[in-house]
Amino acid sequence: MRTVHDYVKLEREYLNGKMSIRELAKSHDIKSYSTLAAYARSHGWYKRRDKIKERTEEKVIERVSEQVAEAETDELMQFRSEALAVARASIYRYAQQMQDPLFRISAAELVKIVNTGLLILGEPTARTEERRLELTGTLGELPPEFLRRLVEASRPGRIIASGSADALPVGPTGTRQN
Repeated sequence: MRTVHDYVKLEREYLNGKMSIRELAKSHDIKSYSTLAAYARSHGWYKRRDKIKERTEEKVIERVSEQVAEAETDELMQFRSEALAVARASIYRYAQQMQDPLFRISAAELVKIVNTGLLILGEPTARTEERRLELTGTLGELPPEFLRRLVEASRPGRIIASGSADALPVGPTGTRQN
């Protein structure tokens, strides 16, 4: 007599469990595990179980990552708060000591304390300025006087107002002399 198995139940148990097809067959008194294995292969149980396992692992990794990030953020915020309190206390102590005639602390030390506070707050502690002039084309086509004025204008501390007589013309001003 042929035994009829509840393949829907077996599939659900296989997909949601950890046991192999052989172990599943044994737990349900199925004599030929190869028959169950052939059925599972033809109905895509293996691929679906792999996808379920993959999604579960991704979710676990995502949750753990979120927990780690949250813990690191909390720790960073605590450190930032403590460091800012130290900087404030240093500035307050400096202000108190300034009233003492015997107090000797340099302004450079105060600047370091203030810069530390700015750094903790995420503010810039220094500013730099960069100026650049880029030219394209052949410089040999430009008149020598224009090049001399260009070099002069590029020197540090030299500012030329756009309406002044020293201002450099933009674009061609006429024809080139032979």
